Amino acid sequence: MLSGISLIDGSFPRSCDGRHCWPIRIPVEEVMTIKRDLEGYARRRKAELDAADSI
Repeated sequence: MLSGISLIDGSFPRSCDGRHCWPIRIPVEEVMTIKRDLEGYARRRKAELDAADSI
């Protein structure tokens, strides 16, 4: 079980089972970039996840 606070939007509690939710590590530098354009990041991740689901 993984739990914590979102470094991107500060929301909490965040938790998931690492075997089911496929957490990804995001370097701090990338988190800072994401924070500047959260909507763009959300669009990119959605596109990535949609592409992975279609495989």
